[in-house]
Amino acid sequence: MSKKVKADVSQWSAASKRSVIAEYKKYYEDEVYDCLSCGKKQCVYSALDQKHDFEVRKRHIWATRTLCSDCWMVLAETRSRLLEFERRWVSERGTLERNADFLNEWRDLLERDAKLRRRPDTARLNMVGKLLERLA
Repeated sequence: MSKKVKADVSQWSAASKRSVIAEYKKYYEDEVYDCLSCGKKQCVYSALDQKHDFEVRKRHIWATRTLCSDCWMVLAETRSRLLEFERRWVSERGTLERNADFLNEWRDLLERDAKLRRRPDTARLNMVGKLLERLA
């Protein structure tokens, strides 16, 4: 049975408040979806999670979940690692562009990120691929 939680539109982001749905949204209800990454069926975006996302985190009201919790955790870890790689690249580019281990791991992270988010960072993938070709 779907759970309902009262919505407090006054706590939404400014952009969400301008949305048409702000006029009539009274409750959040559990939403069932399938994970776009692993295909897991019957994942639930709970009404409580929606309340937190829209009223505390200020996500846009039309944002939906597309990943199950397991895939979301993998994505969060992947993004964190990608940020580390980006920081290292900025400060150590001269040596890292000749480091095959670094480049291979970076490419693997970029490919995992693309699979989970369905949006590849094509420019980065191409750059890392070309650097690896030079080292081959």
